[in-house]
Amino acid sequence: MQNWSSSSLAGSDSDLLRELTELFETNTPALLERARAMAAGKKQILSAPCILDGSCQADPPCRHCKWQSLGEGRPESFAKKSIEAAVAHAVKIEGEGIGRLFLASGWKGYDLPADYYNFVRAIRAAVGMEIFGLFGAVNRSSLAQLKAAGMDGYLCGLESPDEDAYRTFRPAGDTLLSRIQTVRDCRDVGLKIWTGFLYGFGETEAGVKRALLFFKELDIDSLSILPFEPFPNTEMEAHDPPNLYRWSRIVAIAKIFLRDVNVFTSFGAHNMAAYGRSAGANGFYVVVPPDSANGQAIPLRADLARAKERASAAGAPAVSR
Repeated sequence: MQNWSSSSLAGSDSDLLRELTELFETNTPALLERARAMAAGKKQILSAPCILDGSCQADPPCRHCKWQSLGEGRPESFAKKSIEAAVAHAVKIEGEGIGRLFLASGWKGYDLPADYYNFVRAIRAAVGMEIFGLFGAVNRSSLAQLKAAGMDGYLCGLESPDEDAYRTFRPAGDTLLSRIQTVRDCRDVGLKIWTGFLYGFGETEAGVKRALLFFKELDIDSLSILPFEPFPNTEMEAHDPPNLYRWSRIVAIAKIFLRDVNVFTSFGAHNMAAYGRSAGANGFYVVVPPDSANGQAIPLRADLARAKERASAAGAPAVSR
C-alpha cells in the first residue's frame, strides 16, 4: 500500500489503478446505469443508530459536528444512556424491522470505556439483528473485546481521505492514520468492516482513489460515502454542500470498483436516498427515536416501493426489497 500522507499513488496495484482511472474517465450516466444494474437484486439493509453517549473527548470539537448542533436543542437525546435504556431502544429498533444496529458515541479515546462491552453483551442478548460499533478510532484490544462481547462489525469512516482536509475540520481527537489503522485492525480481529468518507471537503481525485484502493485491499463489507452537510451553530455552517449528482458519480465509481460491497446512504435528507439509489445503494440509514413512534422506517419502505414500481414500469433495474 502506498504512503497515505503522499499525494502520489506510487506503489498501488497497476491493474487496479488502471481500472479506477478508466472509471473516473467514464461519463456519469453510464456509471450510474452500471452501478444500478450491479445493485439489482441485492439485499436491502436498513440501519439505525442507538447513541450510548453523545459526549466527546475531542477538544476543540469537530468544526462540522452534527451532534454538537443537534444536541443544543435536544440534550437529553445525547446524554449517556443506561444499559436498560439502550437495550429498550435496540429492541424498539429491531421491532421496526431494522436489520442492522449501530451503537454510537462521541470519541472516548483509543481505549474504550470498560462498560461499553457490557452494553454490547446486554444488547446482543436482547436482539438478533447485526450490531456494529461507531466510536471513532480505537485500539486493537478494544476491537477484540467488542468482538468477544458479541459485536458483528465496526463502522469507522476515514472522514476525509486527504490528511490536510481531515485536519481542516477535525483539529483534535483521533487522526486519519489512526482511523486507517482501526479499519485494518477490524479485519484482523474478525469484525466486518464498514467504512467510507465524507464528500465535499476539498478531497482530491488522488485521495479518493487512494481510499478506494485501500477499501479494495481489505474487502470491506459496507461503504458509506456521504456528502458533507452543514449544520447550524458549527464553525462550518457557511460551507457549501456538494452537488448531489456529482456526489452520486463518486458513489457509483465506488460501487463498480468494489463490486459486492453494501453501499449505504441516508434517508430523509435532501433527496440523498433517491440519488443514492441511482448510484447503486442498497443500504439506508434511518432514525428510530427512543421515545417516539415517529421513526423513518415505514416512510422509507413506502418510498422504496414506489421507486421499485417506477423502475419496473420503465424496464430499469431496481433495488430489491
